[in-house]
Amino acid sequence: MKIGIFGTGTVGRTFATKLSGLGHEVAVGTRDPALTKARNLPGAQASAETFAQWNEKHPGVRLSTFTEAARHGEIIIHCTNGQGSLAALALAGETALGDKILMDIANPLDFSKGMPPSLFLCNTDSLGEQVQKAYPRLRVVKTLNTLNCDLMVDPARLAGADHHAFVSGNDTK
Repeated sequence: MKIGIFGTGTVGRTFATKLSGLGHEVAVGTRDPALTKARNLPGAQASAETFAQWNEKHPGVRLSTFTEAARHGEIIIHCTNGQGSLAALALAGETALGDKILMDIANPLDFSKGMPPSLFLCNTDSLGEQVQKAYPRLRVVKTLNTLNCDLMVDPARLAGADHHAFVSGNDTK
């Protein structure tokens, strides 16, 4: 399957590693691929590599713009920082997004006051709802955003065999 992933951080890399390892064709989207490759800072985790170092170990994963990743993917996995989610989708463009399934795992986290983060949306609205309102043709599925990304791609790491993950969407198909 062809999968487009939005986001080059820890979550996007975790999904890209797992899915490309399973034989899927993965394109990871970012605002500026050249800048992402040139960035000399590691990812969010202190032990993380730069994107270029990570991508060198995963040559089957293609770095592209958000538009190219959206066009590439039969399904899109949305792993951007929640505060940049709508901007990333806007850069991809409504035409490239079309009526595809968008697995939205972004969270509306506000880190402006340090840790722990607060939510910039809550109670009467949600990030998933804002995405769906902005792109009504997209088939938005909100899921996995309550788990660590390592568990998202390998739920067997969680002790015990009986566990559940929330899945929300409004598509009847």
